[in-house]
Amino acid sequence: EVLPNATGTNEVQPGGFAPSDRGAADEQQGVVPVSRCRVRERTYATLCVVMLIYGTTLTMLGLNVPLLLSSFGVDPVMAAAHQGNASTLRNLCEFTMLPFLGMCSDVFGRKRLMQFALAGQMVAFSLQSFSTDLRLFYTASVIGGCTAASITTTFAIVVDLFGSDRSAVTRRLGGISVAFGLSSILGST
Repeated sequence: EVLPNATGTNEVQPGGFAPSDRGAADEQQGVVPVSRCRVRERTYATLCVVMLIYGTTLTMLGLNVPLLLSSFGVDPVMAAAHQGNASTLRNLCEFTMLPFLGMCSDVFGRKRLMQFALAGQMVAFSLQSFSTDLRLFYTASVIGGCTAASITTTFAIVVDLFGSDRSAVTRRLGGISVAFGLSSILGST
């Protein structure tokens, strides 16, 4: 089952190949198997849901850090300083590790890197949520920063899926950004 080619039919193309027999050449001609379109859309929908959940969790934890720090005896004024320091440490680790993680996604695949990044974020969020002292809190920030490749990997997956159509890539990247933006609203309510 294939979508119609540029002429609107499924007729045999010059060279004697039916559109469904040509594989990648069909996609260049504008013929994409329907099953592949469904897989792309399902993958895209899954990525949107993952970004919504990830962003909501990130926002909820960020808003509750002062409460968490005060639970193990940190002064409220110092809690803000520790939250800023932890955020800076996380961003520094992310800045340092992203080129390496990008290379890993090229070598091992985007799906495996996405699984690794989300597992690392889950560990970091859990450690941060259940930390009992500042060392564990900062350790969670380092782990979170070193495994923070889920957003960039999501963008790379979208480009891989829809790369042949620039307007589709732009719309899908915008949709991922909307999902992440909505997560900030959901996480803060």
